Amino acid sequence: MKTKTKHILIAVLLIWLSPTIVNALYQPISIVKTLLQSSMATVFSSTYDIATPAGSDSPSEADDRMRETKAAVQERNNVDHYWPLTGTEVSDVDAGEHRKATLRTGSAPTAVADKGFMYAKDVSAKAELFYRDEDGDEVQLTSGGKVGAATLDLLANNVNVAGTLDVTTSVDIAGTVVVVGTIDDDTMAAATDTTIATSESITAYIDSLTTDLVFDSDWFAVTKGTSFTKTHNLGSQILDVTVLQAVDSGGNPDTSLLFKALWAGISAVGSNGPGVRISSNTQLVITAGENAAIYYLDATGNDVIVENGHYRVIAKKLD
Repeated sequence: MKTKTKHILIAVLLIWLSPTIVNALYQPISIVKTLLQSSMATVFSSTYDIATPAGSDSPSEADDRMRETKAAVQERNNVDHYWPLTGTEVSDVDAGEHRKATLRTGSAPTAVADKGFMYAKDVSAKAELFYRDEDGDEVQLTSGGKVGAATLDLLANNVNVAGTLDVTTSVDIAGTVVVVGTIDDDTMAAATDTTIATSESITAYIDSLTTDLVFDSDWFAVTKGTSFTKTHNLGSQILDVTVLQAVDSGGNPDTSLLFKALWAGISAVGSNGPGVRISSNTQLVITAGENAAIYYLDATGNDVIVENGHYRVIAKKLD
């Protein structure tokens, strides 16, 4: 009888101590699994089983199942969250913070009012990041290891690019662009190979070149045998001077090249049509013909002589 009682007591003791013995034997395996987690899919040492404890299990196993559940929850939360064990407790003051966000690829979620969704989808067999708003608008946030996809609207007030910005197609900018290195110099004297000029400066510079190279008197009325002086700003360089003629001030209907002269010399004034004389570095003298200001041939080849008409002088500076 005493022997039987002794055996019963030993069996009860073993049952009571079995969780401790199993955990002690399992620790080396758990350590190995933890070391392997950095190079392969996450492996958990504690099973999270919603079917345990079974209704037929002994109530004495309830504390074991509770500990198993706690251990399983801690392991899984410690993947993306910061849930480290200190002994047998999660007691770190930073516990619960995020380590990272791991997103499995799948389909886009259904839009819901007052909610936004961040998720991953497969694009060309690569997991890419997406966002969907409550209206169902979907934006792909990454593409091939870069931020952005085929279409991407940047809503930030300022975008600072430290390196090189490569644009393969086009950039549509609705607001104002401020570029470090922009110059506002109408003479372009400060221009370098690393600066950008403002549109106002470019326009002003082109206008200055045009002003310095070409003089246009516009149409003015002339009378036969009369001289007319036109002041220009082309300087003393060789000039290419063209005089156009017209019956009216709008250049119609008989505008034609009447006379062309080079250099600062004197072109003879004929009986019909103009002559040009460059009297100084700033003045051109145009003299109408003695008998007619305008002379031309009509459509049938007949001479047409007009005593009063209009001239237009265009002078170009030649380098």
